[in-house]
Amino acid sequence: MPVGVYSRRHQSAINKIQKMFRLTADGKLGPRTRQALVAMTLKRIKTLRINLERLHWLPGTLPYPIVWVDIAGFHVYWVADRYRKKKFKAIVGLPSRQTPVFQDEIESITINPPWRVPASIALTNLLRMAKQDSSFLEREGFTVYSSWESNARVVDPDKVDWHSLTSRSFPYRLEQKPGKVNRLGRYKMDSPNRFSIYLHDTQA
Repeated sequence: MPVGVYSRRHQSAINKIQKMFRLTADGKLGPRTRQALVAMTLKRIKTLRINLERLHWLPGTLPYPIVWVDIAGFHVYWVADRYRKKKFKAIVGLPSRQTPVFQDEIESITINPPWRVPASIALTNLLRMAKQDSSFLEREGFTVYSSWESNARVVDPDKVDWHSLTSRSFPYRLEQKPGKVNRLGRYKMDSPNRFSIYLHDTQA
């Protein structure tokens, strides 16, 4: 192929890179596009180095069966033995609330679990929903408790002025009863750990 002449596949790939870096998408391998390719390569090398370091800290072998969560790939693998493996889609944390990397044992499985909502979610997502629709919590099967104390009393959500509350003044503990709309779904795999992380399905 003559110098400066590209196939349609080459031009398509170059165009994608140029758009990614907000360059003029002319399909030509100019100086700025070459710099973009070098930057992509360096970023990829950095990612590979980080992952190689992560692999270094993983145990060489684990007893079967294994539940392996690929956080970066958004998948969970159930590995029964060397030859039997199943793959499932997974939802993991956000950049602002990242899923930690750790190893632990699943001690039990809870069927139809209630969901004790973490404060970080209650203060943001659910408070916003309650402000938009005052019937949301009752409709979704949430019980509102006056505090996080074990002996906290149940509060009628209709008698709470949700619009007056902020993330700093929100005193309530929320718990969602088991059911079709429960965020934890039907199964919760309990593995007590310092991160309070566990596997569960969803209502969807």
